[in-house]
Amino acid sequence: MYKPTPLVAVIMSVYKNDKPDLLKKAFGSIAEQNYPADKIRIYLGIDGEISQELEVIITSCNLVYKIQRNEKNIGLSATLNKLVNMLENEEFVFRMDADDVSLPNRFEAQVKYMLENPNVDILGTSLTEVNEKGEEVCTRTYPTQK
Repeated sequence: MYKPTPLVAVIMSVYKNDKPDLLKKAFGSIAEQNYPADKIRIYLGIDGEISQELEVIITSCNLVYKIQRNEKNIGLSATLNKLVNMLENEEFVFRMDADDVSLPNRFEAQVKYMLENPNVDILGTSLTEVNEKGEEVCTRTYPTQK
């Protein structure tokens, strides 16, 4: 049986206050998805000047497909809007912050759900917040219906 594997985009913004180790973990969680790496494109917005440490992590991530550099910090919403305007032929768009870590089955599970439910336009999930030590702080579960 044919199992479709659509091309997906991840839009993410980075700015000067983001922590390099957390960005590295975020990229790592994308690279470790059980979704094919060749079907994942990261569109990265660099919002103003960033540290050399962040630059090194960005250049070492081979999943970064396109970069939007803002000369000065214009804010998250404006940067994300620029990234949305850069999208090409991806069927689905994932949103991550530079300190988000996705479970390994996130992309696969969400794409499967969207393919099975074509009437759904936006899909979110619950989340677990962790502190800088990696300890769970809380879990947020959102409504599943309107």
